[in-house]
Amino acid sequence: MQEQTVTQTVVKPRVIITTDICNDKTDSNDKQSLGHLLLYANQVEIIALIPDDCSEKGLLNINECLTAYSVDFNNKENNFQALGFPSPSNLQNRLIENKDNAIKVLITEARKQSDAPLYVLVWGNMRIIKDALFAAPDIASKIRLLTVGTRIKSPFEDRCGNLNWNGWGRTEVFSDHRFKQMWWIENDWANMGLLIGNEPLEIINEIKRFGALGVYLEKVNALKPGFKIADSATLLYLLDPTVSKDHPEYGGWAGNFIKPYPVERPNYWVDRANTKKWNYQNPCDTWELAEQAYTERTNAVKERRKVMYAQLTVRMKKLYNLSLNN
Repeated sequence: MQEQTVTQTVVKPRVIITTDICNDKTDSNDKQSLGHLLLYANQVEIIALIPDDCSEKGLLNINECLTAYSVDFNNKENNFQALGFPSPSNLQNRLIENKDNAIKVLITEARKQSDAPLYVLVWGNMRIIKDALFAAPDIASKIRLLTVGTRIKSPFEDRCGNLNWNGWGRTEVFSDHRFKQMWWIENDWANMGLLIGNEPLEIINEIKRFGALGVYLEKVNALKPGFKIADSATLLYLLDPTVSKDHPEYGGWAGNFIKPYPVERPNYWVDRANTKKWNYQNPCDTWELAEQAYTERTNAVKERRKVMYAQLTVRMKKLYNLSLNN
């Protein structure tokens, strides 16, 4: 009797990105993180790309990256199409051009019946997320929120308690009792482990030789030379093959996580430090340990970075049809 082969369909995470890619001070990070996302566009389903103030500059910056992607996708010597990447027109249709449409897409996609969770990756402030949640509080139980730098600034930026650069909209969401059950990873400082040291500069020198996207990724890093993808900490959670998506506390490429309010907020995590004395609920109460906690948190990402870089290099060689020995 002939055995039957059962083919399992891989359910891709559905992803919505909000980004402050229009910000001159930070957009090299956002631009590189967007390029990084597109190199993995066959592993996630990109639902929407939203510049968080929906400015003309934000739209132009996203389109610049999509143009580089289009060049590589349409180059028959590359393997984008063979590996199931979305077409440039598909991605262009995912670009949201105004705030009202952004809120509508967030609510509609969250309410849609799907086997794949809807992950909302926040690469900037949380104003649009806040407006969507306040307009439709029911979606809080239907999304998985991953944010970077939305809580408090690091000890190297300012004194404890100051609003972080990405904090706008965050306080309203966090303090609202309706959202205490919401699934949320808030990456305070661990993501900065993607910026420090020499390796980000070494990997960008490798990446820049791959197609139009490689040229783009190298070109937009003028403000902070290297592969400066701090916002990609949210994406790495979805890309790491060792991660248990339902258990952030197990850790991975994006860092180690802990529940600071396990009873009150059972689905809320922040990045974990090794010191047991660090007060996650009220960091200012143990601020004398802030530099130690910062180092421990960033090291959790920095120490795993080589594996992530190695897998990215292998992926790019396959995409651009180069020998793995080159």
